Amino acid sequence: LETFAGPAGVGVPSPAVQFTLYKMGEAVLESCPYVKDIKITMPNIHNNPIDLSRFGCKNIHPHGEVFLPIDEPHGIISATLVRSASKL
Repeated sequence: LETFAGPAGVGVPSPAVQFTLYKMGEAVLESCPYVKDIKITMPNIHNNPIDLSRFGCKNIHPHGEVFLPIDEPHGIISATLVRSASKL
């Protein structure tokens, strides 16, 4: 959860769903030595920031505080990470 969402109240930025999937899978492989592979699937949902100035409010954060989910583009994005074989 920490890798996906980041610290409470602060969050963690992600440039893309693929990046988030990779970082989550990497965290599992690093923290769980008994896991040999992991497949994670997430929906590709986009959320656009709403310009609050139309309502007489200021946007405090430059990337927005309120977001509106849109229905396109959409789909499913998957990532599979496999632990490297031991060289022993």
